[in-house]
Amino acid sequence: MFSKVLRQVVALAILCWSPSAFPFTGDAPALIRALNQDFEGFFLLTTDGNGDYEVYQRIEDWLGLNPDSDLVCMTRGECYLDVASVPKASVIAFSSEQTSLGELRRRFAAVRDAYKAMHSSERGDATAAVDKWRSGLQHMRLCLRTPAQCGP
Repeated sequence: MFSKVLRQVVALAILCWSPSAFPFTGDAPALIRALNQDFEGFFLLTTDGNGDYEVYQRIEDWLGLNPDSDLVCMTRGECYLDVASVPKASVIAFSSEQTSLGELRRRFAAVRDAYKAMHSSERGDATAAVDKWRSGLQHMRLCLRTPAQCGP
């Protein structure tokens, strides 16, 4: 049986070496299609086919990361940090017409924007910027775990 890390590495390797092997089609859940389209590669979503997804964020360096951070690096040199899990129930909820993606998109955008600000901040402001990025990640995780609590 594959370990979680090995499954993630295999999934990322497939995306890296053979992007046309599993193209995103109309069959992909609405949530997954939306996040892949809206953030232009800043976030990478993987699945082992059971309906659950992992969300990875592209990183530039070690700023803000812990030594035990779960990183996956591509052969092209891009590295991604495992930032969240999306249970199948959340994928289904966000893909239904009853659950709006608006607040979730705002949370993903807040993480992206905080990460970019973190890298453009002055050295003295870096700690506050890292804290804002980490807070954004926590809010995003909560929203992904419990769509009903994904309000403003």
